[in-house]
Amino acid sequence: MCSTDINQDGKLLLYLNKKRAAITTPEWTTTDHDRPRPTQDIDMNNTTIIASLAFSLGLAAFAARAHAAPAWCAGGDFKGHEPDLGYLSSPEPEKVIPAIAIALCAPNDEARANAAHIETARQAWGAKLGMTDADWADAAAYATTGRKTYEVSLATKNFAESSPIDQYAQIRKGEGAQPYADTLYLTDMYDSTFTEVGRFAIISWCLDDQNIYEGKAYSGNVVKWAICQQDIDVFDRKKFDAQLRTDTSHDGGERMLMRLRVMDLPKRLKAHAELVQKAWKADASFKTVFDIAAKAQAEWTALAAANTRALALSLQLDSATSMQSRKAFAGCEEATTAVLISAVQAVPPSTFAGMRDVREDAAKGFGTLASIALRKFPAVGIAAVPYMLCQPTSGANSFLANVLSGGAGMRGPHSMTAQRIEDAKIVLDDMKNQLLYPSYRHPYLSMNYEVQTMGGPVKSVKPLEGVKLEVQLEASFVVTRDCVKEHFSNRIERVRDNGQIVYALVCDKEADVRHSNQWQPFTIAKVDAKWAKPGAVISVSASSGAGAGINSVIALWPNKTAKTPSMLLGAMLK
Repeated sequence: MCSTDINQDGKLLLYLNKKRAAITTPEWTTTDHDRPRPTQDIDMNNTTIIASLAFSLGLAAFAARAHAAPAWCAGGDFKGHEPDLGYLSSPEPEKVIPAIAIALCAPNDEARANAAHIETARQAWGAKLGMTDADWADAAAYATTGRKTYEVSLATKNFAESSPIDQYAQIRKGEGAQPYADTLYLTDMYDSTFTEVGRFAIISWCLDDQNIYEGKAYSGNVVKWAICQQDIDVFDRKKFDAQLRTDTSHDGGERMLMRLRVMDLPKRLKAHAELVQKAWKADASFKTVFDIAAKAQAEWTALAAANTRALALSLQLDSATSMQSRKAFAGCEEATTAVLISAVQAVPPSTFAGMRDVREDAAKGFGTLASIALRKFPAVGIAAVPYMLCQPTSGANSFLANVLSGGAGMRGPHSMTAQRIEDAKIVLDDMKNQLLYPSYRHPYLSMNYEVQTMGGPVKSVKPLEGVKLEVQLEASFVVTRDCVKEHFSNRIERVRDNGQIVYALVCDKEADVRHSNQWQPFTIAKVDAKWAKPGAVISVSASSGAGAGINSVIALWPNKTAKTPSMLLGAMLK
């Protein structure tokens, strides 16, 4: 006789009541009474032996006929698979689940004899993994693929069509999933369609660092932890199971793999929560990081509701960028321009009061100052993303890139949270530590842009060949204090390599001198002719790629005395 038990990890253990050879670890075995054998007390003749064998063979045939594979076994091809019941006591679910599936779907005599006990184990593991009976078809597939540790695949590069497992795969691939994309950006692409399976990916990213378990370097992990705290708080395992079940774009083996990966999440989150509490006690600034994160995510909820069109375009064009599909980009110019104009029109003109281009230092002109000022208006940053993805050679791109540069950007709640934490410039009490931030790589910033604009009052405009116009600005001057009279002294300043002596110059007279600092004539596209009227003041930014050499008018002042621009990026300011 035998007895069975299921321990807290779901392992099924079988114990024999009769004394048998010593077994070092609990194993599955047939029971003694299932092995027909001659009785030593009876003097057996040939007839008795034959009858006994016939009876035994009859039992085996009956057992074979009695076994009907469960319907879920159709999920795998068990040809050539033999049960190994020793794996049923393994501490690794990756081994136990296939062992159960094979034992019930392709049983040998030993498995048949213990079928009831194996079924009990299956139900225990199924409850632990959130599986219905039908879900065990995935276990059957997993048991027979021969790829027990493979990565989940991507069924599509069209992010709008991504299944729950596709979301997980994209996020976990991180920077390798799309040109110049980082983990936060990839997560935020799915904000409006985010699934619990995708959420599990960003939570896993936050828990990746081994310092979580060593309890070290809080400063290196706290920003990640704060970014993911809301995901941890709202993660719904039941929804995860339901969404996984409906993901028919991936095979059963992949669905089973996802169940196995999420299995130890409660244990990991418990350890993580303890570390967060320790971090808060170690430095009050760490708690401040979490507070900022909570406010940022609430802010994003309102922004997302007000900018649904821009975010939908971003998802469409992220897909187009990933697929490198001309068809996917077709017609995006009009739509992305419209959402950008709508966002910029909401910016008060006073934001740009006193800003003009500087001839002596183009990098400190209107483009630099205005793009920095626009960082205070998240809707502009949200609208800038699809515009830049759609129109990468536009002259406005270097300007918009500067709006979004220097941080995580405004693609969604995770990147915005990182940006808000960084903007807070938190200083830790421990002088040896500082907060570390995730790396940022964005598909709309394929290179480092330095915005440089030039402009001034328009003197004249004349057509050139093709789609270009030449703009001549009014003459402009700058007055500097210069030396107007000087002489060489007898003081040696230096000796050249050839032995020649150089004597120091001495200034005898200084005076204010007027110099021309007028820009040379430049070209603009004919579509910008409506802005470049004589007497108006314009600011232009250089285009790139196919439009190289043609500048785009990004700002307009009605006259030289106007304090604020009346147009910015095609939007009329009010």
